[in-house]
Amino acid sequence: MYLFCIRRQRVLTLCLFMVISGFSACGGNPPLPTPIVGSSFAFIVTTDFQTGQYATYSMDTNQMTVLNYPIHSDATAVYDSNRGRIWVINRRGQDNVLMVNPGQGFQPTTSQWSTGAGSNPYDMEFISPDYAYISRYDRPELLKMNLTNGATMKEIDLSPFADADGLPEMSYMLLHDNRLFIAIQRLDRNNLYTPAGNGLLAVVDATTDTLVDVNPSTPEPDAIPLQGKNPCAGTDLLFQDGLLYVADTGEYGVLDGGIEVVNPVNLSSRGFLITEEALGGDLLDFALQPGKGYAILSDSSFKTLLVSFNPITKMVEQTLLVSEGFHLARIALAPGGDKLFVLDRNPSAPGLRILRTNNDQWETSAPLSTGLPPFWLAWVILPI
Repeated sequence: MYLFCIRRQRVLTLCLFMVISGFSACGGNPPLPTPIVGSSFAFIVTTDFQTGQYATYSMDTNQMTVLNYPIHSDATAVYDSNRGRIWVINRRGQDNVLMVNPGQGFQPTTSQWSTGAGSNPYDMEFISPDYAYISRYDRPELLKMNLTNGATMKEIDLSPFADADGLPEMSYMLLHDNRLFIAIQRLDRNNLYTPAGNGLLAVVDATTDTLVDVNPSTPEPDAIPLQGKNPCAGTDLLFQDGLLYVADTGEYGVLDGGIEVVNPVNLSSRGFLITEEALGGDLLDFALQPGKGYAILSDSSFKTLLVSFNPITKMVEQTLLVSEGFHLARIALAPGGDKLFVLDRNPSAPGLRILRTNNDQWETSAPLSTGLPPFWLAWVILPI
């Protein structure tokens, strides 16, 4: 959602050029160690909203490497475990996806495919080594792409789930058990992108590339109705312990959302695991592990904070970090769950913070510089 990004941009300065291990963020790229089978990396997309780059953090060597390969200033990334490749999603203004090869020093490849002019691609889910679904925020059709040549294989119409402006605002997706779940935000573009109603989860049968009608008793195709609004505005869907978890941000400045639980078998919502009211702010991102959760929130003054919470008691346990502005961008549990990675966009010292989850103590005394401020993180576990 671009209102989310615009608010960030107002409180951020332009690019800070940092030096990592003797290499300038504006100079040549440092050499990377040769990745080996089972190597784990955090692939971190960085941006000052004018230019974009990326950095990598090795879980094996605890080394941050700032890379100077240019990407779009509005980009995210996903990891394709089928091929052991990263796909950078260059969103509004570039409208393409770009393959990056971890096995060759995380260099961009020549595989850069258009998703359609003005389409604003948002997320990718990989059906096989050769095919992926791509959600497009500014089109009503879900795209199925051939990743070997960028050809369009199919477009699946999601306009039945749109609001009055004709666009469903499809955002992040999750593929589970041959079913693709797509967050439908339904935002009114004629009214500052405010929610036009409750959100939906559209469901596509990945074996037939057709919509699953959640309620066949009605004449029109139905998606899963959510209890919250504006799902997946700042983060993706989570699958854990047989359930889907959806971050409903709702309206900014109104505590009307929370983490919603969806049963992917009977295709229905179970309601909120925890509400924004209980968390104490607008929900921007979350992470879950057994018996414990973490969330990035925005308070009434649009400062961001990191809290831990108990999903059983539905209460906040600790406030772990309070930023000076709208700075905390994203959190992600490391493989194994022993560390929480926190992306901090504070213009005076942007970078990666690492929290030990066994005692909620900071492993980093200050952010590890990522060059440009960090925006997005994808985990890479190399199979090659």
